[in-house]
Amino acid sequence: MKITIVSSSYPPSLWNSTGRTTYSIAQGLSELGHTVTVVTYNPAVGDKVAKDKNVKIQYLGVDGSATLPIDKCSIWQKSVESVS
Repeated sequence: MKITIVSSSYPPSLWNSTGRTTYSIAQGLSELGHTVTVVTYNPAVGDKVAKDKNVKIQYLGVDGSATLPIDKCSIWQKSVESVS
């Protein structure tokens, strides 16, 4: 089954429970044989596709700010829809 997870962050870290949770779910589903894509916001990386083991990571960046600006939400939403 193809599964797309949209998360505010992906990389697991000590300080980021959302990233750790997303990582665990994505990797677990991948191990069960599912095709998993994680779509996440990361302006430092910009629009980029990466691979973490068997999980495809689609980074979407809108601008250089550290958080997603409210006025950019619709742009980000369109990007998410085009990926999934």
